[in-house]
Amino acid sequence: MDLSKVKVKDTTIISGFKYPSGDLIIDEKTKKPVTIEVYGSDSVEFQTMIANRARRDQLRAKATARDANEDREVTVSEVDAAKQASAIDYARCTVAWTGFYEEGKPLECTQENAARLYTSAPYIKRRVDAVIGDQSAFFEKQPVS
Repeated sequence: MDLSKVKVKDTTIISGFKYPSGDLIIDEKTKKPVTIEVYGSDSVEFQTMIANRARRDQLRAKATARDANEDREVTVSEVDAAKQASAIDYARCTVAWTGFYEEGKPLECTQENAARLYTSAPYIKRRVDAVIGDQSAFFEKQPVS
């Protein structure tokens, strides 16, 4: 392997998103598949997200330790808060997108809108998660010699 030929990209563009029914999600205006560009797991942005998640988990563990004497179940609001925190994490790794609309107008790619997308359509977040974890998606293809 020639290390000089190994080129890692910070971001990649994901397409091929599907509804839970299996139908491809298509941009209503261009009739092309929607796309989302994301940072990869080796990027500074992703590493920052992981560090923030670790801090949250550490704080949650401390709170759980304080409540250890109480025999209580996790509440629905705690589960919802965890889902929202996860959506925000992935929103921070979202660079751009095409094909998403709200009330007929293009939906601007912001962290807030990305978090809303990932919360309302968790099947999209799962695909983003899978691609971010697939390091091969972030290597530039080299010509075969």
